[in-house]
Amino acid sequence: MSPGEREGRAQVVEAPAGSGAQKPHERLPQLVALAAGERNLQAQSRLTTDIVETLIAMRAPGDEAAEARVLIAHLDAKELRHLVDEKGRRAHTEAVATLLSLGFPHALQVSPEDLDTYRGTDTLGGAMLYRMRLRRAAGWLTLATYAATVGGWLAMGQPGGLFWVSGTAALGAIGGGMLLGSKPHEDVGLPSAAIFLSGAGALVGCTSWFPLLGTTALAFVASAVARRGSANPADGD
Repeated sequence: MSPGEREGRAQVVEAPAGSGAQKPHERLPQLVALAAGERNLQAQSRLTTDIVETLIAMRAPGDEAAEARVLIAHLDAKELRHLVDEKGRRAHTEAVATLLSLGFPHALQVSPEDLDTYRGTDTLGGAMLYRMRLRRAAGWLTLATYAATVGGWLAMGQPGGLFWVSGTAALGAIGGGMLLGSKPHEDVGLPSAAIFLSGAGALVGCTSWFPLLGTTALAFVASAVARRGSANPADGD
């Protein structure tokens, strides 16, 4: 590709970014096409830097479904495997990290091959996957715990306190749902706090219904697991 062609193509890429007309996932295919067609390694590295920065920008909340479609298309086409930016970051690894960062259910679409490559090339890959597993475990544990609590209370035909138990269960369920919907790079202080407070509420309620002690214990365990799954500042982008 001649210098003139490179300059013209660079203008095509930079103009939408400056005008704010395109979202990161809309700009990505154009950047990938330019980098894949670039034969000058130095110029290709510069373009790949733009690709990686675009991939990182896609980890912000919003447009997850559209972002997942674009990422899966590029990963399936294996267009990113040979692209390395000026800082030594691999576009393929960053794309897998971005797809994982989109959270449930989009992260489940990472292929086993891409997941193995990600684990093998990115030292932070294991940490991100570990956080995701912890959050899912804490979220489902919380939802199951409070569904069982309300169901057990109703089955036992307890005369009073249903409002308190229901409110406590709802608070925990909200925290669990927030965990399941969170991205690995997001802090989970709010949902874990909601789970902890629901456990504290169950602790108060156990004076009228002893089995709530079990709910209290499980809520505190879920809160601790959620905090373990919180984003580590050292893992930031």
